Amino acid sequence: MFNLDDKVGQRASAALPQYSGAGDVQDSSCSLYGCLSVMLFALSHKGRRVRLAAIWIPTVVVIGAALLLFLRLICVPILVYFRPGLDVFIYDLAVYGVYPQRHYRSFHLASPSPRTLVWKAGVCQQESSDGGLVIMDLHGAGVSDSGPAVLDLKGNLVWTNDTFGGHAMNVKVQTYEGQEHLTFWAGDDEDHGNCYMLDSGFNLAYTISAVGDNLWDDPHQCKITEDGTALIIAFNFTEADLSSTHVAHLGSFIVDAVIQEIDIESGELVFEWRASDHVADNNEYLKSTFDAPFVRHSKKYHDYFHMNSVDKDSNGNLLVSIRHTHSIINIDTKTGQILWGFGGTSRDFEDLSGGLASNFHGQHDARWVDEGKGLLSLFDNVIAEHHWHDGPHSLGKVFHLDVANRTAELMHTYHTLRKAKSTSQGSFQYLPNHGSNDEDRVFIGWGSVPTYTLHDADTEELLCETHYGPSLFQYYEFTKSYRIFRAPPEWKARPEAWDPSAVVTGGRAYVSWNGGMEVRSWVLQRSENVMSRGESSADWADITTTKRDGFETAFELPAGGKNTVYRIAALDASETVIRYSNTFESTSGSWMLPMLPVVIGLAALVPILVGVRRRRQVLSWVTSRRSCGAYAQILSDEAPEGVGRADAPSP
Repeated sequence: MFNLDDKVGQRASAALPQYSGAGDVQDSSCSLYGCLSVMLFALSHKGRRVRLAAIWIPTVVVIGAALLLFLRLICVPILVYFRPGLDVFIYDLAVYGVYPQRHYRSFHLASPSPRTLVWKAGVCQQESSDGGLVIMDLHGAGVSDSGPAVLDLKGNLVWTNDTFGGHAMNVKVQTYEGQEHLTFWAGDDEDHGNCYMLDSGFNLAYTISAVGDNLWDDPHQCKITEDGTALIIAFNFTEADLSSTHVAHLGSFIVDAVIQEIDIESGELVFEWRASDHVADNNEYLKSTFDAPFVRHSKKYHDYFHMNSVDKDSNGNLLVSIRHTHSIINIDTKTGQILWGFGGTSRDFEDLSGGLASNFHGQHDARWVDEGKGLLSLFDNVIAEHHWHDGPHSLGKVFHLDVANRTAELMHTYHTLRKAKSTSQGSFQYLPNHGSNDEDRVFIGWGSVPTYTLHDADTEELLCETHYGPSLFQYYEFTKSYRIFRAPPEWKARPEAWDPSAVVTGGRAYVSWNGGMEVRSWVLQRSENVMSRGESSADWADITTTKRDGFETAFELPAGGKNTVYRIAALDASETVIRYSNTFESTSGSWMLPMLPVVIGLAALVPILVGVRRRRQVLSWVTSRRSCGAYAQILSDEAPEGVGRADAPSP
């Protein structure tokens, strides 16, 4: 309740009956305007200047909103048309939104609307033509359609799905029994989920779940091994002896990190290792370096370890990344003992790079690039969440680890063009003998920074950089992907359960095929025989062929076409028909729909011009209409002559 003085309270009470429920549409608008100003006045009642502010604030808000609308819908497109190079700069300033999306007429899910910041002539185009799609997950506060996704190198959608749970993570193409599968974790916001494997028809082939009571499959890892097993990270809430650690004051309940190796066919447990079993002896490999607790889930238990990657080496031992200890450990699967540690508080390796090799922080995705040569890679966030800043920017790194002699050396580092800092997540993928000239490449997903990059592995040169969200708001993680990988160029998948989808809007036909990665062009066909819509070529005649244009391609339908039925055929690179869309008929078009943004933008000029050219008259007009008489009466005593006075002349 507002604490008004008696004078203002009496005037407001006396004035309300004069305009309550009265007036036409114009008066109603004015009445709403007046009520807003009265509220501002009642909140402050600090004199004439505040009363004038009560008039100006709504006016400035309306004109400011109109100005922004005009700039966004009219000025920005014109500017980008004449200066295309400014588009990425405008995009990264979030002028297009915190998560710009592409919406489709023939498909119900949206996809990111990315921009390429770096695109080296020849190299990136060749990389895109050679295949090797981009595999990622889309999630974050700004993402409307979360789920696993397949894009091309420029960010055009190829496939996505939202039916497996609240969000997906760790999407990758992996080989099982000689067949390539699309694998990913999907589950709820509490990280309760499963690992899924889709076959080449995008059908669910296997579901992998943690084995044991009160254990949940963690989203960080689902690695298919050559032994026909899956390595996953599971977790539960458990009590551990932290008395010998520096975080004993946090209590004894922690989020345990559990490695499980599971037989894919039977679902039986092959191997298990629990991190909590190795903390009580103050193990130097598992020392958390934080005085403040990381908490996880609604339980708010201390996330002591936060294990985020597991891989198997040639000896069957496990290479494990533990984010909250800033370390990589190697576990003997026969004894369960930790053989060695790298980074964190471990001193097993002599750093030949003067401390630069072992000083990674909050890292992700540790893998052997070439175990025989001792080459190991990881994504170094150099930061733990938003609270501990340990380096200027995030890096992809390659090390030389001489395990026998216990030496470590930093070999290569890779960064984005603007040296972004990723507060969480991230991935590093080494691509040997890649591209037309068999060069080694490095592909990096930058986690909470909505970016993926391609580099020359030897020279560290940045070749391609794509943003799928604006840089300005990357700190707030409106859109992100836990890991991003290039798919093997030989990976081929074709949907078995659905065909291309075509719809007609405004005299145009729009076609797309979710997962149709082999499609290179589309053919619009028609049949005059309405009663016969068979699949034979004799019933259908080709009208026009159009090269595939991103995820969705548009066709202009011929004029007339009464009693004509259309369909669209998907062609591969050899111009062979893969599949047909649904059939459809032509509808009349409308010129208004494509022009709607322009109409709205031009309409926004009206309040701007009125506010600029007749600002004093607008103020007088607002306060002199009969439906706003009460509002004018309240403000009239101390307002200057001609402004905000009930007796001021109308314009």
